[in-house]
Amino acid sequence: MSVMIFSLWNEALRLLIRMCLAVPKSQQSNLEKEIFNNFDVLAVSFAYASSLKKISQMTIDLFLILFKALFCKEGRREFTERTLSSTLDSHCSSLAVFKQDPKLPSSWDVNIGDHVALGEYMSTLLISMSSSFSVSTPGRKAVISSLSALFVVSTSAKISAIGHGFLESVIEDIKDIHVKLNLASLKLSKDDNQNKTEKMLMNELACIFDLLRNLVHANNEAKNVAAQSGLLTSIHKMWSWCMVEKALKLSLLEFLTAVTCSCTKAQEFVCHGSTSSGRPSQEDNSLFQSIMKLLIKLHKDAMAPTGIIEKSLKVAFFLLTNLATLSDCRSLIWKCNFLQHFKSSQVGQSANKKQKVASKVSTALWIQFILVLSFSADGANAVLKVDGMLPTLIAFASEDGHRERQRSLLILRNLLFFPANKPSLVTNGQLVACLLKAIDTKSIWSKSIVVSCFASLLHNCHKAKVALKKTRLLGKLQLLSEEVFAGKIVAIDGDKKGYEQLKMALKKTIDSLTC
Repeated sequence: MSVMIFSLWNEALRLLIRMCLAVPKSQQSNLEKEIFNNFDVLAVSFAYASSLKKISQMTIDLFLILFKALFCKEGRREFTERTLSSTLDSHCSSLAVFKQDPKLPSSWDVNIGDHVALGEYMSTLLISMSSSFSVSTPGRKAVISSLSALFVVSTSAKISAIGHGFLESVIEDIKDIHVKLNLASLKLSKDDNQNKTEKMLMNELACIFDLLRNLVHANNEAKNVAAQSGLLTSIHKMWSWCMVEKALKLSLLEFLTAVTCSCTKAQEFVCHGSTSSGRPSQEDNSLFQSIMKLLIKLHKDAMAPTGIIEKSLKVAFFLLTNLATLSDCRSLIWKCNFLQHFKSSQVGQSANKKQKVASKVSTALWIQFILVLSFSADGANAVLKVDGMLPTLIAFASEDGHRERQRSLLILRNLLFFPANKPSLVTNGQLVACLLKAIDTKSIWSKSIVVSCFASLLHNCHKAKVALKKTRLLGKLQLLSEEVFAGKIVAIDGDKKGYEQLKMALKKTIDSLTC
């Protein structure tokens, strides 16, 4: 009889999985709405099934596949359209009612209170299941994948995991894997089984980094705990192992990018590391130095005549962009002369097809990185000192259809904002001509940036006022102002913010020129 019931469960779960996956990712079917409304029943059914001794691993795997499909589809939706997330993070008293059912087996210990969020409940359940598996157990990967997807859509699941020491247990797992990898490397001869063991350990490590990335994503508490728990120290110690496999390297960089986003403590550790006393140290073998060496290598490999662009290049640039928001990190960037590599991303007409593709990709990454640097005074000063940087930015900003035009204009605006840069920039005829031409662009957002450039240049700079009064700037601005306030130029595609900024910048710039 039990075999028949388990068979019916399997067929029902397969049907639910097929129906969920059949609907486009961006849409929510009526079936999903019903599942979300009764998710507590599904969660408790899973807990009940996993507690039964006679249950097959197939049934557990089907539950996990269904959970992962639901969580992943929810994670791809906009925050305003997420309904499962709100369900998971809301308290559900009905879970306690299920626990009081006398028909439940005595072996089922779910450890829940009278009021608990579904996300916290699922997190506790999945973490408990994952800890019962060894690394080599086939079912562990399915549990970790479902838990990782849960962290994307549930804040309560993250808070519960952090509060119950999940990070500490993960650090121990990473240390254990590190020891096993080191022991395997000491053997003089390796057979196929040993190579498979190393491969399996690296795959497990990549899954752990993916899990940690989702855990710390958009959660400042998790980031701070991760930065102070010794996790980054463990990662630094096994950096060389993480560079062996491309997938592992990518997973590590993605985690570091997530944990350093808007987290000063994590950024400080990456740049300086820590001594045994807990104080930051300026050692040359810091995690930051390892990241810089990797990024320079990836960039050189991509720009080589026969180079291949790795996904890790993009993520490494994003990581460095996060670190560039900290002044100490910027100082280390100047120290290693990283900005000098920008010139190598620009190729001539004689370059082959691969190099031209690599140039487009790397240029976009460089411009985004330089934009972040330009928001600080020392960053703007460093950007101007790079040979060929300003002419390249002007060229990008002058070209109507260039993909990096707006970001280049934003960088120029930031460079013009700082008083120390104004004397040299106001005498640059190419820059002024570029900005005058860019006023005529169709994009309201681009117009507002250009006018803001002139407003920044004119602020407390008499030399700029004298120089710009000799150009056609005032006439262009007055004509544009008449068109804007007369309603001839209106916000298109919902660009109301840029439209309001344009009006304010026009008034300020015209006043500065006419006073």
